[in-house]
Amino acid sequence: MPTFKNIKIEEKGPLAWIWLNHAPSNEMTEEILEELIQAHLHLAEIKTIRAVMIGSKQEKFFSNGLGASYMLDRSIDERVKVFSKLFDLIRVMYSFQKIEVSVINGHAMAGGAVLGILTDFRFMGDGKFRYCFSEVLVGLTIPRTLLNIIETVVGKSKLRDVAMLAKAYKPEEAKAIGLVDQIFPTADMNKKSEEAILSMLELPQASMESIKKSIRADLVRELSNPSEKLIQEFVPFVSGNFDEGLHAVLERRRPKFVNS
Repeated sequence: MPTFKNIKIEEKGPLAWIWLNHAPSNEMTEEILEELIQAHLHLAEIKTIRAVMIGSKQEKFFSNGLGASYMLDRSIDERVKVFSKLFDLIRVMYSFQKIEVSVINGHAMAGGAVLGILTDFRFMGDGKFRYCFSEVLVGLTIPRTLLNIIETVVGKSKLRDVAMLAKAYKPEEAKAIGLVDQIFPTADMNKKSEEAILSMLELPQASMESIKKSIRADLVRELSNPSEKLIQEFVPFVSGNFDEGLHAVLERRRPKFVNS
């Protein structure tokens, strides 16, 4: 098994957990993105594992996305490299053959929301958490391929609010638009999530995996393009308003974007 610093793999019979464990809010770095890629490649090869669950060891956070300080410390070229690695992960996860679920026990923001949308199912705790594609709130865009993935979950009619307006959804609101599939009491949501997935695994694995492959085929083909090409829409947005948005996050204030 590969060695990881920021995540942990736990095998439980036909299930495997990928635990996010980067205190305090599972902010993502290029290193963590690579660890998630390697975890999926590793679990894909274990035939006894039929489903994978992504959870968090951090209270109140599933993942807060790419860290503001981390990104501010990087040059424009280095930021582009981080986003390229993110799309490497998107490619690996979206084409992952096995059933996968995100167990969201806290806030899922920006890159954390992306991580969740890549899995087949999303279960969310009933706490005071939010699910939000908050890219626009820090001056970023969402590339078309990722928008297409989000649309397959929430539909075109909700895409404006989810992506363009960056609405932060409470668990009940997220379930109402199909962004999450189940809401469980946070105190025992890991157990409830395992039970739900084990129930699904009573269905024939080959049939489920075949249908999953067909559902995702068009976007998997789109994702076969090099990450550098897929993130071209990002490149004009990795400085300027993005810097202001990141500083505003750190300073806990409203950003003052420049519109020209």
